Formats: sequence, structure tokens, C-alpha cells
Amino acid sequence: MGIAAFCGITLHALIDGLRARRRARDPGPWPPVTLAILLHKLPDALSLTGILLHCEYPRRRIALLAILFAFATPIGALLSWTFLAQLTGHALYFAIAFSAGTFLAIATGDLCPRSTPRRRAAT
Repeated sequence: MGIAAFCGITLHALIDGLRARRRARDPGPWPPVTLAILLHKLPDALSLTGILLHCEYPRRRIALLAILFAFATPIGALLSWTFLAQLTGHALYFAIAFSAGTFLAIATGDLCPRSTPRRRAAT
């Protein structure tokens, strides 16, 4: 569960970086959008840390994964700046949808285990 949560939340953060960079190129209210992206990283990091602690990961590994997570959004913005500047809107929207779907799958499947039906053992 820990690595799945890390991958999903980090992919979500990477896509946030792509989105933040894209918003910077578009006219409109991009500073509030960028601020919102940055402000929700703290709850994401706390959630990820909580999941990894619950899964009994060693504290050094949690620190390493937290550092990798912290760099995901700036890396996404850098990738967008250098390599994906010509990306069409539809491809970016598919990436954002994939990121959101991954995050929701983690939230519903792993963080809310009671919402997932359990199989009863055969008696």
C-alpha cells in the first residue's frame, strides 16, 4: 500500500507541476491556481507520511520518499518548461485525468478499506 500511495500522490504532484507551468503561459488567474497547487502539497505530504508510517516503513525510507515527493512538482514544471512546451491541451488533460484517477483509486481502495467489499472465508 505504501509504494502505491507514493506513486499515485507523486504522479499527481508531477502533473500539478505540468499544470502550474501550463497555467503560467495562459492568460487568466494563474497566480491563485499556482498558490492552490503549492498549498495543498502540505496535506499531501502529511497523508503520504501517515500512510508510510502506518505501513511501518523505516523513517529513513520515509524521509527519502518525502524528498522525492517534494521535488515532483518542480520537476513537472521543469519538464513542462523544457520538453512539453508544445503539448496540446488534450494530451495534458489526459495526463491530469490519469493522475486524478490514480489518486482517487488509492483513496478509495487503500485509505478507505471499509468501502471495499471483503470476501468472506469459506466455512
